[in-house]
Amino acid sequence: MTRRTLIKKRPQAMGKKISKLGEKLFGERRSTERRKFGPAPKYPFYDSNDVLVKSNRRRIVDRRMHSFDASAETLHLHLSYLDIAGVLEPSGVTVTLGRDPECDLRIQTEFSSRKHATISFWGGSYQIEDHSRNGTYIIMGDESELHITGAKMELSGSGTISLGTPRVYAGQDIIRFSMRRT
Repeated sequence: MTRRTLIKKRPQAMGKKISKLGEKLFGERRSTERRKFGPAPKYPFYDSNDVLVKSNRRRIVDRRMHSFDASAETLHLHLSYLDIAGVLEPSGVTVTLGRDPECDLRIQTEFSSRKHATISFWGGSYQIEDHSRNGTYIIMGDESELHITGAKMELSGSGTISLGTPRVYAGQDIIRFSMRRT
């Protein structure tokens, strides 16, 4: 054998070892290999939860809809700022608070950012998320004032939101909120 043939054969041998190792460790297959399936199940049969399976269930779009109760009460968030009032429903809509004209609730104070915070419905509750440097000050019920900066917080009951400055110094530039079930 000449020196040239040795050099050509080494990378191929190394590649096989690496691919075998990768297949063993990570379950990787080469593009030429096909996945091996077992025989198709014989219908009907009982699954692991003792439910009778009559056909292939992968074609069902959503099996969880049976737990949805359309008659259940929904939680609404009522917001008011100066002479502006609105109701937020749990439909996935996000309300943006800030100085920017594109914000849903425009707060014109020197301490509020252009896009200061957002309020959204997630996981069964309303949450406020701060996006500013000055932070957001929140009072819920009779609790003390909470200051969040760059974080999310769950809103509950009723209270006030002040953008960029504590409630004491905010004057009339506060947002009042309350939750009601309807």
